[in-house]
Amino acid sequence: MTIFTEANTAKPQPSLETFNKVSASHGKAAASRLLFSWLSCDRARAILYTDMVEKKKMLEFESRALVDNEADCNDDDRPKRFRQSAYLVVHPDHVQAAYRNADDNPPSWSHSPYKDLGGTFMLALDEPSGAPDPFHSHDAQRAYCYQLLQQLTPHFDAIATVAFKAGAALALKQRKFDLAEVAEMVACYYVASLFGFSQADLPMLKSSAQHIGNGLMQVNFGQHFITDAVAIPQAKLALAKLSNRAAELIDLYDRPVGKGQADHWRDLLKELDELRDYWFEDPTAHTAPKKQLLKARNFRPLMQLMAQGQNTSQGTFGYSTTEKAILVAGLVSGTITNLRAAVCIAIRQFFLLSATDLDTIRTAAANARLKHQDANWNDLPEAAAFRAYLEEALRRNPPPPFVPRRAAHKIALDPGSLVIPAGSLIIIAVGGGSWLDGEFSMQRAPSTAERPGTLASKANASSACPFSMAFGGRPETTNNAGRADHLHSCIGKDMAMYSLNYTVRQLLLLPGLTQSLDDSTGEILGLTKRAGFICERYPMEYEREKLLRQSPLQTVLYVKNPVPEHAAALRQVLQFGAPFIEKVLRDARHVHFASFMLLDNDTKLVLFTAYDGDFDAYIGHFAREFGPLFDRFFSHIENGPPTPIAEQPFEFVQFLRRFQQPAVGGLFFSAYPHVQTHQIVSHFNKNRDYDFFTLEGGA
Repeated sequence: MTIFTEANTAKPQPSLETFNKVSASHGKAAASRLLFSWLSCDRARAILYTDMVEKKKMLEFESRALVDNEADCNDDDRPKRFRQSAYLVVHPDHVQAAYRNADDNPPSWSHSPYKDLGGTFMLALDEPSGAPDPFHSHDAQRAYCYQLLQQLTPHFDAIATVAFKAGAALALKQRKFDLAEVAEMVACYYVASLFGFSQADLPMLKSSAQHIGNGLMQVNFGQHFITDAVAIPQAKLALAKLSNRAAELIDLYDRPVGKGQADHWRDLLKELDELRDYWFEDPTAHTAPKKQLLKARNFRPLMQLMAQGQNTSQGTFGYSTTEKAILVAGLVSGTITNLRAAVCIAIRQFFLLSATDLDTIRTAAANARLKHQDANWNDLPEAAAFRAYLEEALRRNPPPPFVPRRAAHKIALDPGSLVIPAGSLIIIAVGGGSWLDGEFSMQRAPSTAERPGTLASKANASSACPFSMAFGGRPETTNNAGRADHLHSCIGKDMAMYSLNYTVRQLLLLPGLTQSLDDSTGEILGLTKRAGFICERYPMEYEREKLLRQSPLQTVLYVKNPVPEHAAALRQVLQFGAPFIEKVLRDARHVHFASFMLLDNDTKLVLFTAYDGDFDAYIGHFAREFGPLFDRFFSHIENGPPTPIAEQPFEFVQFLRRFQQPAVGGLFFSAYPHVQTHQIVSHFNKNRDYDFFTLEGGA
C-alpha cells in the first residue's frame, strides 16, 4: 500500500547546501527569507527535513526575534536588538533531546519563549512541584488539570457528537463550505460544552482563539522571520478576556450572589440541563441500554468541577478563582487552535492519496460509524482501524509544525554536532520527531498495534510511537528524577482527539465530499495556510442533495414602473393562472410548496419555494413548462429574462440565479430532510377519498 506518498517537483530542491550558498552569496537575511518560504510550504519543508535527517545536521540561521536575555531588555528607554542566531532542530534524536527533560537541575531546555503570551500558564513554566509558589509549578498545574480532564473522559464521546452536530449544522446546509470555518465552530462548541461556557460565549471563544492562535504562531515560529507588532498584544488581551469570563463562570458555578447572578445562573443551568438530556450510542455498555443520557452519567463541566473544589490532591493548597481561570483560558485556546488545524490537515492528507487509498479510509470511517454510532475513541476494532489512518495523517503533518525552546546552557545535542550557545532560541521541527522508517514520504499506513495506547509498557521513551512525537512525546514514562521524560507533551491531546476523530469521520462520510476548484482555472483551491502554521481557508463541497433533499428558492424581483399598473397585472396573471400553476407544480413532483408576496408598496415581488434536487434542473423544467405564462408574468418585472422563456431555459436559470437570496446564516430547516415530495404524496394519497380541489384520490 503506497499510502501517504506525496510527489514533489519543486526546483531547486530545498537543502542545507542551497541555504549555505544563498547565505554566502546574498547574506544571512536573504537565506533566512528563503528558509521561511521553505518552512511555510508543506512540500518544501518535507524535502528540507529529508536532507537534514540524512545528514543529521541542525541549521543555524539569522533570526529577527528580540534578544531578550539581556538586563536592559525590559527597559523601554533603551534600544532593543532584534538580531541573533537561532537553530532549526529536525533529526529525531535531536528533537527527542529537545523534548526530553535533562537529569540536571534546572533542565537543559527552557520553555520561557511562551512567557511573551503571559508566563503564568503551565506552557511557559519549567519549575517542578517543589517550587515556592505552587501556581508557578508546571508539575502542580499539570497534575491538577490532568485529574480534572480524567473525570471528563467518559463524556468526551457524547460531547464530541453534540459539538459536531451543532458546529456543522449551518455550513453543511450548503453544497460548498469552508472546512476551516467548520472545524473552528465544532471546536468552539466542544470546549464550550466540556468546560461549561454558555451559548452566548461562543462568539467570544471564536474570536479569542483566533487572536491567541496568531500569538502562538508568532512565538513558535513567526518572530524569527516576520515582524508583527500586534499579534502578541492582541493574544494577551484575548487571554485576559477569556480568563475574566472563566473567573465569572467559576464563581457562578460555586454560588450565585445577588439577583443578577441568580438570573444568570438560571439561564446557564437551563442550557446545562439541555446538554445533559442529550443521548448518545455507547457500544461499550454491554449490560446497560446502549442509548445513554449525559444526565445518567452525572456530567458536570470542568469549571463546575473546579468551583466545587474537586481534585486538589496536587498539594495542601487550593488554587484561587483567578488561577483556575488562567488554566481554563490556556486549555481552551490551545484546544480550539489545534483542532482547527488538525481537521484541515487530516482531510488534506487524505485527499493527497490515490482514489483507491482514499476509498479504503472512507470504508474504515463507514465501518466505524455503522458499528459504533456516536462512539469513536475506545479499543473497539472498527474505531481503532479508522483512528490509525487519522494518526498517520497527523504524524505526517503535525498540526503545530513548530515549537520553541531556549537553551539554558551551552548544549551539543550529540558528538560532533553544532553547539548551541546558552540563551539561544531553537525551533523544534515537530514533523522531524515523528520521522519513521528513515523516509519522510511515509509510504505505509500504520497498523493498529502502533497506536500510542498499546505502547504504554515500553519504558524507553525513544521507542514510543512516532505519532506521539507530534504532540510533544508521551508523558507516562519518567526519568530518574521522577519527572516525565516529555514534560511539556500536550495535555489536551486526548481531549482534542475525541472531537477530531468524530469530526473527520463524519466529514469523510458526506456524499461526494471533494475539494473545491477555482472557477477560472479549474485548479484545486486547496488548503490555505499562513506561514505554514495557521489554517486559514479550505474550500470543500459535497453532493448536498443526497443528504438534504430540499432546497429553498427565495427570489426578490423588482416590479416595473409605473408600479401600481404592473403590480395589478401581476395579480391578474396569478389569479387567472392559479389552476395551471398548481397543476404544473403538482405534476413536477419535486416542489414542496410555493408562494408569492408583494412587499414595500408593491415595488418588490418575492417568490418562495422549497424543492427537491438541483437548482438548474428545477428552474429549467419550469421554464419549459410555464413558457407562455412566464412570458406574461415576467414582462412586468424590471430587467426581466429574454423571451420566449421556453426556448431559452439556460438564460432564465441565470436570470433567477442573480436574484436568489440566501437564507440568513444559511439556516433552512426541514423536518424531513431525507424525504422527497413524491414519497410524501404517495404515502398520504393512499386510500384517500377523491379530492375535488386537486382532482386526485379515490380507488
